[in-house]
Amino acid sequence: MKITFLIQDISTYGGTERTTCCLANEFARHGHSVSIVSVFNNIGRIPYPLSPDVHTEFLCSSEYSLSLGIIGRLHRIMQQRSNLKKCRAVNDADVVICQKFLASLMLWSVGLAKNAIVCDHFKYEMYNKPIRYIRDRIYRQFRHLVVLTDKYRDQYSRRVKNVSVIPNMISVGNPDKEYKKEKRIISVGRLSHEKGYDLLLRSILQIKPLMQGWHVDIFGDGPEKENLVRLRDSMQLQDTVSFCGTTADITPEYCTSSIYVMSSRHEGFPMVLLEAAACHLPIVTFNCSDSIAILLKDGGGIVVPQEDTHSLGDAILTLIKDERLREKLSTETYNITDNYMPEKIYSLWKQLLTTL
Repeated sequence: MKITFLIQDISTYGGTERTTCCLANEFARHGHSVSIVSVFNNIGRIPYPLSPDVHTEFLCSSEYSLSLGIIGRLHRIMQQRSNLKKCRAVNDADVVICQKFLASLMLWSVGLAKNAIVCDHFKYEMYNKPIRYIRDRIYRQFRHLVVLTDKYRDQYSRRVKNVSVIPNMISVGNPDKEYKKEKRIISVGRLSHEKGYDLLLRSILQIKPLMQGWHVDIFGDGPEKENLVRLRDSMQLQDTVSFCGTTADITPEYCTSSIYVMSSRHEGFPMVLLEAAACHLPIVTFNCSDSIAILLKDGGGIVVPQEDTHSLGDAILTLIKDERLREKLSTETYNITDNYMPEKIYSLWKQLLTTL
């Protein structure tokens, strides 16, 4: 089968981009002819491991940035419609899988949505009502919609027919060697407002005197980096919190850490928690997604009220002080990852494609 993924920009660091590469690799491993078509090109390379059997193509060399403003972004999108319409990887595919709203908007705008699948990686209420109205009307034009949880399926099903649930697959494997654990707290994600790293800094500030030599390493990049560094420095947390940038191989960073913290204001289906669980890290997280209750239903972490920085700090401090609790939660993470292994997720996609 010829399968083409259409995505806004595969060259950026993010959960959707990582998931797209993992799914493309899995399809290629099972003998499919796989292509990734990226509309835009931010950094000029793909930051995640990708099989040589996966063909990649960029429609342009420009980036897509919020700094362009609404008019600038619409102009940049319109410039690529003709390139998309004549893209051979899209036109010759047996199935096109659109990743997120912008890619689906573009495919719909050139009249190629009817036989395509759209994947939405965010919670239903991600956009305001006018945008949701437009999004839902566009999604109705696609052959099928794939979402990440049962709740999102139920919400979409009121307005869109043919909705299925297929979670994202784990993008890091079980560590193949023993790592020495350090007094390190790790967090991974885009440095943007919704990821709540300002909230994490406030939580760390309240417990800093009691952290007993523990350090926080934040991996990621994004538009809020300069603001976050300034906030950290104004709090005099330079010796406690480091912004470590991005890395193509995050597994060793997880495996040498002792606690994972997620401070997001909101999430769709947080892949970083699955990655942390795959490396058996005890987790502390805000209750920022309906998926939290699903992922941590059998233990593995401490969940605190959304955006409650005092509770987040207290939970982090509890794990710092209690090694036995860390070991208990680490053991419970084995219950989390089974349903999200690549082979299981591939089987769900195979079943869907066979049905269609």
